[in-house]
Amino acid sequence: MPKTYILRWNPAISSFKLEKYRDALNRFSNGWESNWSVYEYNKACKGDHFYMVRVGEGNTGVVFRGEFTSDPYEDEDWAGTDKKRFYMDIEACDCADPDKPAHITMEELYKAIPEIEWDHGHSGVLLTDEQAGKLDELWKENVGDLSWHDENEEEPDPDAPFDADQDHGIHIYCIDDDLEKTVNDVFELLVKKQQPLYAFDITYKDENGKSHKTSIMMMSTDESKDITIRSFLELQNNDKRLITFFPYVTNDKAIKLKLEKINEYSNGLEAVLTCKYKNETEIHFYDVDYLLRKDEYKTGEYYSFTLSAMAYYAKRVPKSELSITIKPEDVENIFENAPEMIEKDESGNTLPMTLQLDQTVSCLQLDGRYPDNGKFQSPVVSRVRSIKFLSHDFYRMEIKIYQDEDSDYISIPLIARKDFFDEPLKKGTAIKGQLWLQGKLIDIS
Repeated sequence: MPKTYILRWNPAISSFKLEKYRDALNRFSNGWESNWSVYEYNKACKGDHFYMVRVGEGNTGVVFRGEFTSDPYEDEDWAGTDKKRFYMDIEACDCADPDKPAHITMEELYKAIPEIEWDHGHSGVLLTDEQAGKLDELWKENVGDLSWHDENEEEPDPDAPFDADQDHGIHIYCIDDDLEKTVNDVFELLVKKQQPLYAFDITYKDENGKSHKTSIMMMSTDESKDITIRSFLELQNNDKRLITFFPYVTNDKAIKLKLEKINEYSNGLEAVLTCKYKNETEIHFYDVDYLLRKDEYKTGEYYSFTLSAMAYYAKRVPKSELSITIKPEDVENIFENAPEMIEKDESGNTLPMTLQLDQTVSCLQLDGRYPDNGKFQSPVVSRVRSIKFLSHDFYRMEIKIYQDEDSDYISIPLIARKDFFDEPLKKGTAIKGQLWLQGKLIDIS
């Protein structure tokens, strides 16, 4: 049974300012991820639930809820002191508008559970089962359903168009948090640098769902650079109308994948492909050349694709997560049938075992609404290069998104903002975060 904690947030003094909260709501309306300090961390564990209580000035009270997605780990104090802090990764959902009353106001909290000093105290306090039950009831009365999105989500209509991130607005945040300025910078770049790649006469559905015949041109700024901006232009009567644009991380290293499914956007210009590697591991990626290649694809066939990615966010894996120590009694249980694997001291006592996790590789793409997004963890497996794009600083590096027991792996280039990291990256550093996976079909002679 998951435990329930209350976290506290004062935007006036927290490193998570009100502007960052607004930005998270704009970027990830269905929920977002971060980490938070937890005072009573000793009993807290991955899978426990929390309610976030905004304190200080403004619309105070419970503003969102969520789940811990990691066990506690020690890291530097967010306030910049030498104080020992323990954090947990969180997944937040059902977030209140910061300019409107909280989901559960401070007055309602004090009325229902008066024994808790809601408006001040530590962040990360364990509730009793009775207190958690009362808070759950308050949430149901004020907000509604307590189930998580994946428990409550309806099955998608197989005939419905696939339109995740069709305007690519969320992908621009991989470049910078200031969406308006970044879009303006991109427009300026498109005017000065873009060149045509190819053009098609097609039947195109506009944003109102109306079909009409038109000419579409794919443009690109500079495919010889680490990052380019691609765009679709509609050509009508000597007029050009920008349909959409997106950043693309260039790459020419191919990997053979089996095409399983094509998730085409309603505009018919774009798609996310679902492929399999070795008939077992599914990989979903946005096809940057879909319009050019769509008539060639046949599901069930193998094709050579390049893959690359941009990071929505990334960070170093905390030192506390780079290894795990197994207690002697657990070591004995694990190796009950292989006692020769157990190390003992001079007195014959079983020694604890430490497992190093700095080489852990994972890329989990579990959200059917945005299948080309994924949570990843990997060591950096290449030299890290510093690059600039639109006056912003980035790292370009190789990470792994797949690795099996036979040491076979898939590595891809990743572009991540430098400001995600508190110190320079280098080969071998373990990082994790969320990425947008891209790819395209290439011809192998």
